[in-house]
Amino acid sequence: MGASVAKETRFSLKETLSNLGAFHCAMIGLDSAGKTTVLYRLKFNQYVNSAPTIGFNCEKVRFFKWNFYLNDFGRRMLV
Repeated sequence: MGASVAKETRFSLKETLSNLGAFHCAMIGLDSAGKTTVLYRLKFNQYVNSAPTIGFNCEKVRFFKWNFYLNDFGRRMLV
């Protein structure tokens, strides 16, 4: 019974993800953890020198056929 439920869930999840066009993700972590580095690595596909983030960064990244809106919350930013 568990295998049949897992197959149905996986199929409906795959179908649901294919119908969605965009995902919104928030990257929250400790200071100097590399959140901005990961954001710019995904966006530009290269390493970019970055300064400590005050506030937040927001970038749209296209990955395969999906759009991801990534928010990088820096230090001193209250959520």
